[in-house]
Amino acid sequence: MTMMLFPMLGNERMTNAIAERIGSAVGKLELRRFPDGESYIRLHSTVAGRAVAVVCTLAHPDDRFLQLLFTARLLRENGARSVHLVAPYLAYLRQDRRFNDGEALTSRQFAQLLSAEFDGLVTVDPHLHRYGNLQEVYSIETEALAASPLLAEWISRSCRGAAHHRSRQRERTMGGRHRRAYRRAACGVYEDAPGRPRCPHCGVEPFGLERTNADPRR
Repeated sequence: MTMMLFPMLGNERMTNAIAERIGSAVGKLELRRFPDGESYIRLHSTVAGRAVAVVCTLAHPDDRFLQLLFTARLLRENGARSVHLVAPYLAYLRQDRRFNDGEALTSRQFAQLLSAEFDGLVTVDPHLHRYGNLQEVYSIETEALAASPLLAEWISRSCRGAAHHRSRQRERTMGGRHRRAYRRAACGVYEDAPGRPRCPHCGVEPFGLERTNADPRR
């Protein structure tokens, strides 16, 4: 019997895409909030004896965590054999050390909370700066996927068709010196490019040239 997936609010489209890709069923979960902000959760699918997974990005985790915890416990109470979490974005990994006396080490505390509710975790490109892997903080089975190969393929496919047209169109609006600088920027030579050079294919500024308002936890 295949795993049944349950989407948290705002994760329905992603859950359906995952289910279609791996051939899983999507369970029905009723989620809403009372006027005072408390959560109402009702399970409309049979999960007894089944492996299930909850799909929930953990961006803005403080707004999502209680509903996620209640859902995991509800699935167990209804007999789910195992409950996993699919979290494309995994929060609370930046606070991986105490930068000042008295600070909470929230990366470990959050990992303990999730590990107590779920049997396994799948995420994408977690922020592993000072941790070697997720197993250093999570006591459950974890899988960290990499998005960069798929992103590189999408960028290549999306940009290739329009690259020549955009480059020629931009060059026609430049003077001679700026045109030469733009061509050097397109080849990766940024020193003389006017302003901040951009990708000649999609117009995106290259990463890594400077960082402003850096998060001290990174």
